[in-house]
Amino acid sequence: MGKSRYARIALAGVACVSATGASWAGQTQRTVTVVRKSAGPDRRLIAVAPGTAPNVVGTVLDSHGGRVAVTYGNAAVTAAVSDGRGGWFLGGDFSEIDGRPARHLAHVLATGKIDLRWHAALGFGRGRRPRGASGPLALARTGNRLYIAGGFGSVDGVAREGLAAIAASSGRLDQHWHPSVTSNTGAFNAVVAIGRRLYVGVAQRLTSKAGDARFCVAALGALDGSLVRAFTARIVPLGDPACVNALTISKGTLYVGGNFDRVGRRREVGLAALDAKTGAAKLGWRLRGFRDGGCSCGDVEAVTVHGNDVYFGGGFTGLSGQRRTGAAAAGTSRGQGRPWSPSLGSTADGETGAALLVASTVRGVAIGGNFTSVNGVQRHGFAITDAVRGTPLPSWAPGQAESQVLALATDGAQVYVGGTLLG
Repeated sequence: MGKSRYARIALAGVACVSATGASWAGQTQRTVTVVRKSAGPDRRLIAVAPGTAPNVVGTVLDSHGGRVAVTYGNAAVTAAVSDGRGGWFLGGDFSEIDGRPARHLAHVLATGKIDLRWHAALGFGRGRRPRGASGPLALARTGNRLYIAGGFGSVDGVAREGLAAIAASSGRLDQHWHPSVTSNTGAFNAVVAIGRRLYVGVAQRLTSKAGDARFCVAALGALDGSLVRAFTARIVPLGDPACVNALTISKGTLYVGGNFDRVGRRREVGLAALDAKTGAAKLGWRLRGFRDGGCSCGDVEAVTVHGNDVYFGGGFTGLSGQRRTGAAAAGTSRGQGRPWSPSLGSTADGETGAALLVASTVRGVAIGGNFTSVNGVQRHGFAITDAVRGTPLPSWAPGQAESQVLALATDGAQVYVGGTLLG
């Protein structure tokens, strides 16, 4: 994709960006957020390094080593989604942004500045916290609605158990949108919106106010939160981990990633392609030879579609008789395995590398998670690879220390990465 055009610049004493990417050093613990715009005359890199103490500064830089523009908060960003105008909605563990209260939600403008007119606050009852390292608080946007999924109990003091809609323009709770389903665990793991539908994924079971049951995934009305009864996916969970971890939709197909082994009577392990209207398994589409060590199983944590391929990551070691460690790709037409294979190196404690987040970008496929290398090339927790073979791009190599990525989003031109860096 070509060499980076960024000059060598210092990030408020926290980071250094060079022509070969970015590296961080000298910190015992920091939360790192990176936004990169890869096209257009105003290309910029936003590198934010809030620490565990409040009021640690972040820095917004243009392609020439630009100006200080904004400060960020006091804890990790664990979810992000584009606002459609060059900015980002953020969710996470933070309670403070730019020295101002921001209870787990914030809006960053295209300028890199915090939107001070935007306010939303999540409340957590006893035993409830943002999902943090176990998985990001999920966000989805359609039009002026921002949907929030997680383990919270209220929004702006109004009861909402794990799922809510707020106005994207202001952050105010949408009082007219009320979910008609509840999760038996009290939490929602994944959410994706398109048109008049909102799809949600949970660890086990959903129940509507009328008593209708859904396992693992359901479709709701994007305008009012009502249950779409015509969508009846029958996913059978496998074991204790969350049944559904990730959702994405493309060309009328809903791709569901998680820990399950059947859709209805069909054997579908870890990743399924469903008809977005009915929830039925897509005819002719099936992953074959999914393995994790010695078992024919796999736990998919992330999924995205790029062109005619679906890319996914999680805890598995093989697909279609080929070794695939932590990340793989399959065709959208029949589920046939693709040569994309960014083999992820194990973590410092010896655990198998796993891609917990994936996102399609104009440069290739971005992956984030728990790993120390990609195809033998040192990459700590984050990399952008080509979309065909999975080779890490040499022009982008951030994080020269053990790191964990907790949020990854793209608007096509930009990539947003949030996580924890140990340096």
